[in-house]
Amino acid sequence: MHFLLHEHAWNRVRERAGFIAPEVTPCVMCKDGRLLIAEQEVSRDEIEPDLAWLSMDLMYHGQVPEFVGIVTKSKKLKWVQTANAGLDNPIYREIAKTGTRLCNSNAQATPIAEYVLAEVLHHFQGIDERRAAQRNSKWRYQRFREVSGSKWLIIGFGNIGARIAARARAFEAEIIGVRHSRKAHALADKIIGQGDVLAELPDADVVVLACPITPETTGMVDAEFLGAMKEGSVLVNIARGALIDDKALIDGLGRGRPAHAVLDAFVTEPLPADHPYWTHPHVALSAHSSNAGSGIFKRGDELFLENLSRFLRGEVLRNEVDTQALL
Repeated sequence: MHFLLHEHAWNRVRERAGFIAPEVTPCVMCKDGRLLIAEQEVSRDEIEPDLAWLSMDLMYHGQVPEFVGIVTKSKKLKWVQTANAGLDNPIYREIAKTGTRLCNSNAQATPIAEYVLAEVLHHFQGIDERRAAQRNSKWRYQRFREVSGSKWLIIGFGNIGARIAARARAFEAEIIGVRHSRKAHALADKIIGQGDVLAELPDADVVVLACPITPETTGMVDAEFLGAMKEGSVLVNIARGALIDDKALIDGLGRGRPAHAVLDAFVTEPLPADHPYWTHPHVALSAHSSNAGSGIFKRGDELFLENLSRFLRGEVLRNEVDTQALL
């Protein structure tokens, strides 16, 4: 039985993987594109992996397409672990077509949650104004807005949404979670469905988009949505750019609904240099890097190793997704 993975991923886990699964032989994809089995180079036609780990290393080195090409043509493929949380990329439909089991990752949830809290606190506390006063040697008493007592509407209450909620709750915020299942959640004061979002927007101080892109959510943040938002509120998007109608958001920012937008995902990436978001005074943006925390590789490695062990023992896998839903 062979499992396909990137050389950097293999170097991090080789000792533990060998202990967990001595019967599984690694097929290592090098950063120069070569494939190695037992240090011997093999051709793409020779390898049909049974298991595959689509780690962050492949994304950083731009090797996802060639990796997926090998994976999807394998007639032996049984399971793929990916580093992605959202699976809207067409490559996952290609994997799903093979009938292969697929698990996504929650390794990004922690850094994304920290990113959201950092950006909201930065805005609420007026950090830029404080530093400007310091640079200008101005002794200025500056009031700031507290997270305590604020209401957060988190649209998408999966691994990422729940981690964001846990951190905001630690600051004594009220949490309204949005998800298909309206079952109560320990980290939310209330759970609602997508159809109830507009009714909650007028009272929400912070609105976080943490949901997958679907026909229902595409373009969700439109003129009606923004018009219902609370004056002075903050919109945070750490999900997908297509959730937002950009023109409507720019118009809404001009009216203070929201007063501030934190954007980490865009319809076109990289964001074009002439896009108005770059210079907008009420937009804080980043290059789809809210997940770039220092612990992301370690958590991803742990998830893969645990699921590898579970797979070989015939146990339930963590974060397994319904591949039929992808199709």
